[in-house]
Amino acid sequence: NNNNNNFTSPTPLLTTANAVYSLVVAGRGSGDIAIVGETRDVVVWDLTADPPREIRRFQRHTGFVTALALDEDADRLFSGSWDDSILEWSLSDTSPGFVRRWSTDQGDVLALALLDIAGGTNSPVYHRLASGHGGGEVHFWDIRNNTMQSLDSIKAHESVQALAVSGSRLFSAGSDGYVNVWDLRSEMATLIHTLQASSTLDNVLSLAVFGSRMYAGLRGDTVAVWVVDFDNAELVHTLHQQGKPRGLAVSTAGLYSTSATNIYAWAIPC
Repeated sequence: NNNNNNFTSPTPLLTTANAVYSLVVAGRGSGDIAIVGETRDVVVWDLTADPPREIRRFQRHTGFVTALALDEDADRLFSGSWDDSILEWSLSDTSPGFVRRWSTDQGDVLALALLDIAGGTNSPVYHRLASGHGGGEVHFWDIRNNTMQSLDSIKAHESVQALAVSGSRLFSAGSDGYVNVWDLRSEMATLIHTLQASSTLDNVLSLAVFGSRMYAGLRGDTVAVWVVDFDNAELVHTLHQQGKPRGLAVSTAGLYSTSATNIYAWAIPC
């Protein structure tokens, strides 16, 4: 079923001053917040305001912010950039701001994902961070004890453009037009599926996963919707928007996508 049934057309949500290269959305307190990588800045928006309003702007990166990862409590944020660094930020109400910087030897940081190693979905404890790089590697880091120790890496694509995680599965997307699904239950990540994201092998720019659905933002101004489990993967919808979806995020409130300086909201079926 390759159509838009049960999905609304995208609704413009907000417009930023500069191009957006990454996006995460989370519930916090009274409603959702959106965090965007706006050129070199990390910007936090309150989505409950009408219209949405900017509530915080962090400036430390010297390259475009191309990757973001946020913990379940929306208090601990990691950002990655073309400047070869990963920065940690606190979003707590008492002490928001920059925490620490790590330089990587892997080059541009194009994607990030926090891995739920313990605690389950109700109270996750993030012990590891995965980073995706232009050379095609996904690198794993131990982020316990206020440090970031290099662990191991896997060769995933020609260039890793996006990462997403759901339970014990890691999703990686590349400039080769494919999405790989990895099982993290063993010591070394094991490949489960390789999905051709589009018939034309468009670059996959962004990923988001919610439940059994995986959303892949493609260079051809489309979002491919897949249903993925450990045994099967099926393309079920193709959504269209104006411009390239460089950022995708999904929450109980719906799907969010970016295009240039715009952020859109989609209503999605249950």
